[in-house]
Amino acid sequence: MGLDRRRFDGRTVLVTGAASGIGAAAALRFGHEGARVICADLNLEGAERTASQIGNDGGQARAAHVDVSDGPSVRHMFDDIVSQERSLQVAFNNAGIPMRRTTFAELSAEEWDRQLRVNLTSLFWCCKCEFELMTAGGGGAIVNTASLSAVKARTGFSAYAVAKAGVVQLTRVLAQEFAPSIRVNSVSPLSTETPMLDQLRPPGQSLEEFKAGMRSGVPLGRLNQPTDIAGAALFLASDDAAMITGQNLIIDGGSG
Repeated sequence: MGLDRRRFDGRTVLVTGAASGIGAAAALRFGHEGARVICADLNLEGAERTASQIGNDGGQARAAHVDVSDGPSVRHMFDDIVSQERSLQVAFNNAGIPMRRTTFAELSAEEWDRQLRVNLTSLFWCCKCEFELMTAGGGGAIVNTASLSAVKARTGFSAYAVAKAGVVQLTRVLAQEFAPSIRVNSVSPLSTETPMLDQLRPPGQSLEEFKAGMRSGVPLGRLNQPTDIAGAALFLASDDAAMITGQNLIIDGGSG
């Protein structure tokens, strides 16, 4: 990967949503930089692939099955971390789901609840457990994945935007409450080229047309790649960001 730094030697790192996309890219980077990585996902097979790739690259990793929207499932995962790794220094709470473009008038109560449960309430469960484990071990760093939708209105994504705005505000509050031993920050990417991107396009428009239209509004001329978000998350989780907490890093190529 062209990196010669090992900022996470001796540290245990949890990455949720590690089966693909941003989570997989971040897990691979953490492994490359010396961490023992817990690759957690509802898709256990995908998480196992990511963990295997880290192992093949000479790193240490294992997969964990979790439904981040379900409190008992999250607690079970953390009980396993206590049993196997005994400590946790970094958590990248990245798991989430996209939302198909739907006007508020057409939005169902079920989809509203689903968006908040998976994209926001999941952090209630994860951050509570992370706080307990990191505090017992002397501290750590948490990075949460929000979205540009948290700070910029986008028609058709109301429930998703509300959930991600909640992630940003929860990050700010927890940064105050968890200080000084645990830093908490978030990343807010513009749409990233992952398999989920197709769900954002308007009906009747091809994926390539959709991506071309989005790229036209980005001064840097392209959409985010998973590695762009992974690099930002690793920075915020590392000692390079030792005096940064309560911040929401927007990653949008200058689109504003």
